[in-house]
Amino acid sequence: MRSGTLVGVWIGLLALVTHCGPSSTGADGGGDAGDVPDADADAGPPPPCALVSGPTVLATDPCRADMCFRPHLSLGARPDQFLVVYSKNVGWWATDVYARLVDSNGTAAEGEINVSGRTDPPLGRPMMGSSEWPFVMPWNDGWLVLWEDRMTIHLLVAGAALDAAGGVLWPGSRWTRSDGTPFRWVGVEPVAPRDVHFDDDDLAGSATAVTVGTDAVLAWVAAGNEHPSGGIGIGLLHPDTLRAGTTDDFHAATAAAVGLTNPAIAFSGTSYLVVWQDRRRVDLDGDTVTHTDADVWARLVRSVSDDSTEFGSDETPLAPAPYESSRPTVAWTGDAFLVAWQDYRDGNFEIYAARIPENWGGEPVEARRVTTTAGASKNPSVAWREGEVFLAWQEAATPWEESGAAAFGVRLSRSTDGGVTWEEPLVVVDGAGASPEPKVATSTAGIGVAWLQDVPPDVNVEFVRIECR
Repeated sequence: MRSGTLVGVWIGLLALVTHCGPSSTGADGGGDAGDVPDADADAGPPPPCALVSGPTVLATDPCRADMCFRPHLSLGARPDQFLVVYSKNVGWWATDVYARLVDSNGTAAEGEINVSGRTDPPLGRPMMGSSEWPFVMPWNDGWLVLWEDRMTIHLLVAGAALDAAGGVLWPGSRWTRSDGTPFRWVGVEPVAPRDVHFDDDDLAGSATAVTVGTDAVLAWVAAGNEHPSGGIGIGLLHPDTLRAGTTDDFHAATAAAVGLTNPAIAFSGTSYLVVWQDRRRVDLDGDTVTHTDADVWARLVRSVSDDSTEFGSDETPLAPAPYESSRPTVAWTGDAFLVAWQDYRDGNFEIYAARIPENWGGEPVEARRVTTTAGASKNPSVAWREGEVFLAWQEAATPWEESGAAAFGVRLSRSTDGGVTWEEPLVVVDGAGASPEPKVATSTAGIGVAWLQDVPPDVNVEFVRIECR
């Protein structure tokens, strides 16, 4: 009796599972599930992020390897649009900064915007020279664009304000030293101001910025990459003036400061974190020396005004390792700063990231490895919107020593816990040409990624829009 009862129970359970299991029936309940295979049974869940438009070619740079500068780009996002800015060769050893608007559907506006105006020089510059390394961010009701401007051997920071439609409001304005206000350096006398031409030690470039109310706080490389008086400058830019206020340096102007590049800045609402790559190292004797490989450094800034800068930490290396760490990027993620960079500590370039609190005092931070691929992962870009962090980078099919110019693509990953863990990366683009310098930006318009696509002998500026579930 007990055996028969158990057999009956098992038969009943089998019938129930068969009735409630996966079915290929239509909405009316008809059809036989056994007759139609379930095509999605082994497909797994859809990827968290997917391309919804593009790639769209925004511009083509007619670059010739022996007669041009390598183009560079930046990407900004507003609630209803993106702006891609890029340098473009316009003559023999001459570049201008151009821009292209893209709407929330990923559709590019007609025509390019000449932002730096070299074809109609507002500052009377000759055609020989370059406007490069552009940076863009949303500012007030429009955009702020900065770039590095080169006149023969002289470098300076220049910029323009654009309205939301891309109209240039402040064309080609110089914002370093041209107002007669000298930089101030720790431990050295101020350099005398000049009106137009600068000495070799008065170089400035590679600017970046962050919005603070209606103002902007700028950070830039001052005195160039190979000059012993190099430093990172910081200054406050008001919307009612064309020029930044006074500036303070981020470290003593000493010979050990050679090799500072790639500054980036983020704002938490109460403090700033500025990061850069730096070739200073501390040797076994405790002495600071210049090294051939770079490290990523950071410094917390509590406040910036026209007259002073209050620091919250000393300048501190984030990844003091025997091998190179470089190309830092930073964003505020709602509860901490997230810094990401390319790192060679594992014998191949990988992306590492670290979370830094807004009241950081220079304490050691935990660096987490983000990428785990066999190929080289380089040139990260990070952006945040409420509850989500997005990281884009350049990915090679092979390790760094084996990767050629034709081996690179672009990847994008998302973190929903402030950069502690990351989802499986999305393949944004793979192809025959290199895809260097990817940039990511976010807003309610979605996620945008822009990059430079090598199509020899030219270089395309390309863009995609991405949505994540």
